[in-house]
Amino acid sequence: MTEELKEVEKQVKEDDEVLFENYLSRKPFGSKFWLFVVMVFVFVLMVILYKDMVIDKIVPPDELKASLEIFDIDSQWVVKEEVHEKDFHGIVLVPQISFRFRNVGKRNLRYIYVLGVFRILNRPKALGEGNKMALTKTLKPGEESDRIVLTSSFGYRATSKKAFVIHQHQWKRASAEIYVKSGSSQLSFLKSFYIIRKIEGFSPDIEVKIA
Repeated sequence: MTEELKEVEKQVKEDDEVLFENYLSRKPFGSKFWLFVVMVFVFVLMVILYKDMVIDKIVPPDELKASLEIFDIDSQWVVKEEVHEKDFHGIVLVPQISFRFRNVGKRNLRYIYVLGVFRILNRPKALGEGNKMALTKTLKPGEESDRIVLTSSFGYRATSKKAFVIHQHQWKRASAEIYVKSGSSQLSFLKSFYIIRKIEGFSPDIEVKIA
């Protein structure tokens, strides 16, 4: 009887050791669980970063217009390209306007999309457009931006710069409409300016005026 009791106790002890080893070697969560946790963490982090870097940086159109003051304005016509075709040799002149922004608002401004729509006066159809992503560096309240240059995509053909000057009386007045937007907000009209009738290297006949 004693031998049988010892044998039972031995078996129980061995079973306890096996159960204990299984407990120690068992993982509470599998690899799929931890992969899911990591993916959720990354997603939440991306949402927070997107909100902080994009959504919170978007300035409403009305506030953006009130925050941007245009100054140090200049304009001219520039040679976009030289044309050498069978029946024509000359240049293409396009209007160009440049200016700077001053932040007169209360918040920092950055990554402002600027669009210039160039028009011949009294003509409904646009002559061309020029655009630029401005303020790649934060513009704090009271600060002034670097010069922003917008050049039309289309213009006039002429045999030379001199030809434009000689026939200046046929040179139609042009203007540039400036639009701005922040992030995914809609474009907002800012101001319109006349383009000076001058070519690089020639004296202007009029001054820049607000249209």
